[in-house]
Amino acid sequence: MAEHRRRYSILFTLGLLLVIVVTLWGAFALVRSGIEKAREYRAARERLQSLRHEKEAFEAELRALERPETIERIAKERLNLKRAGEIVVVVPQVPTSSEAAISLSWWERIRRWFLK
Repeated sequence: MAEHRRRYSILFTLGLLLVIVVTLWGAFALVRSGIEKAREYRAARERLQSLRHEKEAFEAELRALERPETIERIAKERLNLKRAGEIVVVVPQVPTSSEAAISLSWWERIRRWFLK
């Protein structure tokens, strides 16, 4: 009888240990999942803050684009428009020697190297 009782005691202890291990494993998984969710939440908050700053910048740019002076400046810069009576002076940009060398094809550069 004592051996029978000892056997049940060992089985009960092993079963209890198994339940404890499974419970701890589940708790560990929940904690790990909670930590990951907290990281995702912080990243989402940072992204939201970044998007809010970007939105404010776009709204400021939009307000600037609604002013007549800005519209006129952009029309002059991008579309080369002018008011009646204005004189437009265009100063061409002279390429430097390095810019001129870059614009040559590889065949032209080889030909010039041989002609030196």
